[in-house]
Amino acid sequence: PHPSSHFTPTGVHYLLSSPPLTVYHHGFGSSSFSFKIPPNSISPDLPGFGHTRGNERYRVNEKFMVGHSMGALTVLEDYHDEVVKIVFISPAIFRGGEFWKRFKFGFLRKFFLRVLYPIIFVVLRRLVSSKKFWWNGLSLAFENLKEDTVEMYRRPSTVVGWEKELIRFLGRSRNVGFNELVAVCKKSEVVIIHGKNDKIIPVENSRRLKEGIEERGGKVTLKEVEGGHCWHEETERYWEYF
Repeated sequence: PHPSSHFTPTGVHYLLSSPPLTVYHHGFGSSSFSFKIPPNSISPDLPGFGHTRGNERYRVNEKFMVGHSMGALTVLEDYHDEVVKIVFISPAIFRGGEFWKRFKFGFLRKFFLRVLYPIIFVVLRRLVSSKKFWWNGLSLAFENLKEDTVEMYRRPSTVVGWEKELIRFLGRSRNVGFNELVAVCKKSEVVIIHGKNDKIIPVENSRRLKEGIEERGGKVTLKEVEGGHCWHEETERYWEYF
């Protein structure tokens, strides 16, 4: 329901601002609309988010990539050798113990999602229909939360079949993390932008990432800005910071 909206034959929704020079990947619970459709961009919705229906990932091979929060993992998954520059906004990437966390939590996540699927399905449906649920959650990510922002997050989650795809997405293993981040920082220019008042992923996490990357021979630029976890959504023409 937007002039920039497009769908693939399999139901993947994405926003296109031609020509697509930069691909934007949204965070958890968000969608392509969180990026305000910057110029020269393409931004797909992950399965279970936004207006995408079905379980297909829409992979876009461009030379410039942006990932917010969980979208940083999507960037690492889609990374290729022709990428020139990457911008991570409050990346959900953490140092240390990654092999054990992948093994333990990957197995437990799939087990509990399979066993508790009926309960999770019902609970999700009731939660996402409530404006109060979204308002309380988003108030942690935004410094000046507005009603239209709450609706932008809530409405896609009221579409029939949303819960099924989200649960399926949660059960999928994402075998990328700090080690892959270090490797990327040795090949492409990487910039991390992090809000100083982030309550979801504190800025200290990005400081630790920068320290660890440089210890292992990688290069990264960290820019700390005034704002919270969704800094880009509360900043006019945020892409100019890139």
